[in-house]
Amino acid sequence: MVVIAIALWPTKGSGQARASLVVPVTIGADPPSAAAAVIAREIGALPLDEAWARYEARASTPPPAPTTEELDRWLSRSRDAVRMLALAEHAAAREALAEGMAIAEQHVVELGRDPERVRQVLDTCLDDVRARLETHDDSAESRARACRALIPRGAPSPYRHPPEVVELLARLDAELERAPRGALRVESEPAGCIVRVHGIEVGRTPWASERLAPGELRVQVECGDERGRVHRVIAGEGASPLHVDARFERAVRSDGVLALAYRDRADADAHRFDDAIRLATSFDAREVWLVEARGSTLHVDRVDVVAQRVIASARATTERVAAAIADVRAGRSRDHRGATASEMTPWDPHPTPPPPADRTIEHVIGSVLGGAGVAAFVAAWATYGSRVDLGPELDATQPTDRDFIPMRDTWLNRRYAVWSFAASGAALGIAALPWLMIEADGAPWWSWIVAGVGLATSAIGIVEIATAGTCADDADHDQRCVDAAAAVDRGAIVIATSAPLIAVPIVYAVRDATGGATQVVVEASRDRVVVGARGAF
Repeated sequence: MVVIAIALWPTKGSGQARASLVVPVTIGADPPSAAAAVIAREIGALPLDEAWARYEARASTPPPAPTTEELDRWLSRSRDAVRMLALAEHAAAREALAEGMAIAEQHVVELGRDPERVRQVLDTCLDDVRARLETHDDSAESRARACRALIPRGAPSPYRHPPEVVELLARLDAELERAPRGALRVESEPAGCIVRVHGIEVGRTPWASERLAPGELRVQVECGDERGRVHRVIAGEGASPLHVDARFERAVRSDGVLALAYRDRADADAHRFDDAIRLATSFDAREVWLVEARGSTLHVDRVDVVAQRVIASARATTERVAAAIADVRAGRSRDHRGATASEMTPWDPHPTPPPPADRTIEHVIGSVLGGAGVAAFVAAWATYGSRVDLGPELDATQPTDRDFIPMRDTWLNRRYAVWSFAASGAALGIAALPWLMIEADGAPWWSWIVAGVGLATSAIGIVEIATAGTCADDADHDQRCVDAAAAVDRGAIVIATSAPLIAVPIVYAVRDATGGATQVVVEASRDRVVVGARGAF
């Protein structure tokens, strides 16, 4: 539970009375209205209901949410009115229409989302025009203008209204077409959000029109699935553009009290300071008091809106809130949670991120391991080459020759050296990865490309081994045997070379799965170097 208190302090000698504003801030819960009311009384703040009313009058209101009962009542009273008009019961019809239109006008931005309901609202309004015409009420034309202002686009249902109503609406539409039109421009952060006027989608931001009926419009900007807050704007020549910050709009709540609501603690910590200053600015406030309740502890922070800095902070249990507020008012930062108050550092809403860790030693170790792996692969290929060169000599030697058996043993033993070097290169290459890879959330896309190259490379090695012939170690080892053995050696080296490439996304995935809880640690001092791992295993 978080509470923001925004204080408006008069200048010295001013006759203006002090005013302050308390705004509850919630994180996944209902606004803490009771706590906000206590703080408002303590600091002499503007009453919560008055602050809510002022904000909705100056800025925006939450989107209406008509109940099923309200919608059923609107349709029922509209049908009743049509029946009463047919029976010439005009007084009863106008009473039913007044009730139905009150519901429609209250929820027009929600009803405007459905084209069928838009037509129903216009029909109900024009039924009221009919009732006035048939009773010779001079207000019929002004009522028709109000109908068109409420539903600026669209036609009524055909054959429902008498000719005099249809003709009046057509004449007013023609007059409006020739009359000076209202202009409006709507912008948003981010751009590309849906713009609705009286609930009807008219385009995406940035959006502008110079052909609107002059007067007040109810505008919504929606950048996601949530309904946008309703802004009442005046369309006219030289009107200021409406700019909507989608993230800030989602944070503002004004359902009986003015509040800021966030998804989680990280969202609140990242934005509540700036959002509080923004709210304070809309009330011409000079200071903002942020009061956050975490369990039985209150976090109180006093912010200078103009300088955008924290003047003082306090932490206190519920019983010592008054003392904490007194300290903050005096510009003192104290912690009141212990037996006695202790000095504390004011809250830093935008702390400087710590410098990146020095990974020089890690990079050195990774480079050494990686270099050793490369050297092992070079040794594997070099040994493979010497074995291939020895093959023709072995093929030319007869089993009865004195040098045959020593030469064959040397040729066979070099195979084990090739495999050992290749396996060592793979192990060293994989071991170097955690020390050398850059930080990333999860496995980056390019790591999968590297793994794909590794898989393709390993497939080549597997094909080499699968298509090679075989010879027993005690065979005569003619050229066929020599070629088959060379293919197996090549395949082994290629497969070993692919292992570090395939391991790249695996290492990233393991790092992400452990949440960074497991890490390699290098601690160096003058007399020793310690290399180890720290975290959960």
